Amino acid sequence: MDDTVKFIILLAIGAIGVFFAFSIIQPGVLDAFGGGTGGSLSANVLSVVGSARSDDGAEGEMVFYASYDNLQNIHPVRIKDAGGARITNVRTAQNGKTIFIGTTRGLFVSLDGGLNYKPRSNFSSEAIILDVIEGKSQGEYFISVYENSRGALYRTDNDFFTIEKITDFQREAVYAMYLFGDDVYIGMSNGQLLRYNLTKKVFETLSEFDQQVTGITYASDNFMYILLKNGTLYRGAGPYGDFRRVRIPGGSLFSAASILQFADDERGAIYIRTKSGIYRSTNSGASFALYDQIPLLANAIDTFGVQDGNIYILSAGRLYTSSYAGVEWSVREVPYPRPLWQSYFMGGGRVILTQ
Repeated sequence: MDDTVKFIILLAIGAIGVFFAFSIIQPGVLDAFGGGTGGSLSANVLSVVGSARSDDGAEGEMVFYASYDNLQNIHPVRIKDAGGARITNVRTAQNGKTIFIGTTRGLFVSLDGGLNYKPRSNFSSEAIILDVIEGKSQGEYFISVYENSRGALYRTDNDFFTIEKITDFQREAVYAMYLFGDDVYIGMSNGQLLRYNLTKKVFETLSEFDQQVTGITYASDNFMYILLKNGTLYRGAGPYGDFRRVRIPGGSLFSAASILQFADDERGAIYIRTKSGIYRSTNSGASFALYDQIPLLANAIDTFGVQDGNIYILSAGRLYTSSYAGVEWSVREVPYPRPLWQSYFMGGGRVILTQ
């Protein structure tokens, strides 16, 4: 076999290798950056933030479930003119009365503690509302929107009478936001953690993670916690960067444990749920203690939350309640829709459940 033939064979093998490598790698690349047309990002948005089915309501209605007494009673909530919408996020304002429901078909707001909801006309029915947070001033809010194949960050300072666009994010979306002082912390679909200063009106990149940032919390223990799509948790000493990974219990030699849910209480403790159960840390994640006296299996837990001095667990139509210590548990039947997708504990006894 002469050198020319050898060269042709090697060239063909190399071309085949490049083809298969591209075929394998490219979908992951497109998924990480949202895709070329924005469609992949739209699907990825729902996979990251979760969604509530609305197909059990009447035509043109969106249905979810709410409790106003810490899950003692659960009621269906129906929003008209929102058929086909899926819930992406739920937020409540500090006044305890204003609740924002972000959906795949715009923004819905309640001004009476969740009894009635109306759409905000600032955004079209094609806009996916990813997050809404309250600003420093009364009537000020920041809104993350994904529409027309791009993400955008908006601001209003007059209770949505008018809105202004702060910036567009080409091929990216803002999955999570948190206001601390004069800064808005922004978790991106590409894994970046940004900080937007309200006075200087400038963006700064604080950190870059290898997964989408899906949660940002500045807990009462004075640490900022960053939750990623794959269930990894990072902790920063103050909101200034230098985030370090929190070791999650329950992993194996070959794989780390991932967080299914994260919560914090007013006393400085943080809570995580993994496949192994629910854990509590009173030292900012340096160590975790398993709630080992819960009278049910870990894989039977539908959702949990902490508020008003208690921890609440829903499992197979039952409500398990205990103080933060988790030593003694009360159990009662509470019919609720299954499967549950997400729960939002908003204080004052209010909880929203989505399917």
